[in-house]
Amino acid sequence: MANSSPALANPRQRGLTLVEVLVALVITSLMAMIGYQSLVAAANSSEGVGEAADSLVAYQLTMSALEDDISEFRARPITDNYGEQRAAIEGGIDREVLLEISRGGRYRSPRQLATSLERVRYRLDDGTLWRESWYQLDRVLAEPTTQRELLSGIEEIEVTFLVTQNGRIVPYDAWDSNVAGRLNLTRPEAIEIKILTADLGEVKVLVNLN
Repeated sequence: MANSSPALANPRQRGLTLVEVLVALVITSLMAMIGYQSLVAAANSSEGVGEAADSLVAYQLTMSALEDDISEFRARPITDNYGEQRAAIEGGIDREVLLEISRGGRYRSPRQLATSLERVRYRLDDGTLWRESWYQLDRVLAEPTTQRELLSGIEEIEVTFLVTQNGRIVPYDAWDSNVAGRLNLTRPEAIEIKILTADLGEVKVLVNLN
């Protein structure tokens, strides 16, 4: 009489052994780990691209602000909040204050008492470049009218004032009323600014003064 037991009738129908289950779990874990690492790498790459793009935008805005302020230079000395006379353009005297300049070209509504002139200062604070401005040039209050962060992560910055002497360009690393008086000039002919950052390396801009 034939045995009707299903296990004996079809010996291939059996469950997975413990070893096979463990191997399957190891393979699944490895695949999950590889997938997770790929996702992390893709996210980090995306964040890196985003940070680089942000740095480039900040650099472009900084260079645009510098070019705009310098190109709108006005030969208007000021009296500071201590009553001292200051040249229309100064820079390189203080390690923190890179450049201070009188500029024009700003629109003011008829209701505003301030003129279209503006005093602008570029200041470096702990690797971050700030732009400060005063709508009242002869300052009564020390606090600026506006203050804006431009670029961070600066490792080194250099401002050079260029003039022509005896047919050749001569650089000056500082400019104030004493230098201007000695050279019998109200301003340099151009200003070169070099900025070194970890993200973008060294970049520079050269702006002629009107």
